[in-house]
Amino acid sequence: MTLKRITLLWLTAMTLSTTSNASAADRGATSAPVVVLELFTSQGCSSCPSADKLLTALGSDRSLRGKVLPLAFHVDYWNRLGWSDPFSSADWSRRQNSYAQVFRSSQVYTPQLVVNGTTQGVGSDSAVIRKQIDAALRVTPAAQIRFRVTNPADRATTLHVDLDARADTTINSTALDLMVALFENSVITDVRKGENSGRKLRNDFVVRKLTKVSSLAPGSSNNGSTTFNLDKAWMTDNLGVAAFLQDPKTLRIYAASAAQVHAK
Repeated sequence: MTLKRITLLWLTAMTLSTTSNASAADRGATSAPVVVLELFTSQGCSSCPSADKLLTALGSDRSLRGKVLPLAFHVDYWNRLGWSDPFSSADWSRRQNSYAQVFRSSQVYTPQLVVNGTTQGVGSDSAVIRKQIDAALRVTPAAQIRFRVTNPADRATTLHVDLDARADTTINSTALDLMVALFENSVITDVRKGENSGRKLRNDFVVRKLTKVSSLAPGSSNNGSTTFNLDKAWMTDNLGVAAFLQDPKTLRIYAASAAQVHAK
């Protein structure tokens, strides 16, 4: 993979196709509610493709431009049942289990979609998910994130992310985690075993990496940076970066922002 230059589309619309670009020096900021949608899914689950399609549809919906930030976390506990999901991670299974503890649920399942870390539902239930999104959009943001992504000229296989975040005093928390995710869109897989054997699946917003950059106390501002090493197998044109502020105890998400990465 060779990267000559990387430009960004700061997403006022979180869509799968882009129509304009901005310089890597430009910054994106959360000035209105942005709802984080976390889908816990697996290619080994026969009921998950419909949820994957709904996540893609929500990310492409013009009425939700600049309002939703979809992320797909592929869990690994389906892997023992015939098909090993190439995007799966034990880290994502642990993340889902953390939500189960907060929701006081005795079980985890796929497809599950968590909205802003506060509500959840079956990932393919469009009516329920859209109601949860509408409710989350009525909440005034109590935090803000600005960030930029650059590609160092001497390291063509990395992305560098600089972030600035601010949290209001109204937030009832001791500290928030500033998280950054690297995700990939339009990934096609020929599934050869398991419940989806013989199907060609498309997955979008697939989380490749997730890292905590810093902690932020309510009523304060903070900045930080992180660098992602890019796998040669990833399609750079399809990569995106998302940042969000999350309470590590309640798992509520207070702010989010995202940018699509393009190589030229």
